[in-house]
Amino acid sequence: MEKLKDIQLDKLDKLTVYVNDRILLIKIQEILYCTSEDSKTIVVTEKGRYFASESLAALENKLTLKGFVRVHRAFIVNLEHIEELEPWSSSKYNLILHNRHSIPVSRLYMKDVRKIFQLSK
Repeated sequence: MEKLKDIQLDKLDKLTVYVNDRILLIKIQEILYCTSEDSKTIVVTEKGRYFASESLAALENKLTLKGFVRVHRAFIVNLEHIEELEPWSSSKYNLILHNRHSIPVSRLYMKDVRKIFQLSK
């Protein structure tokens, strides 16, 4: 039964989030980014901010194969919504999303971002 559950979740194109006492299913491609604030996991879309019951690490495992990348200990970003890489200092960037949200890239994840976007050093 557990295997069946895992297979179904892998094929599911939606993520479960919470708003007050309601449980919503949002399409994964609509997620701009996921973040962690005050020990809570927040999923951000154009329509709003939602609470997720899973940790950011668990969401990272689930979303990595769906076009998301960890760029900071507190951020996982949907690659489809990135419009610009803004140099922040000599070796750091901010990712600018199409809605103008700015997401910092930490030094720990800079190598991954450089590789994804084929940036030279």
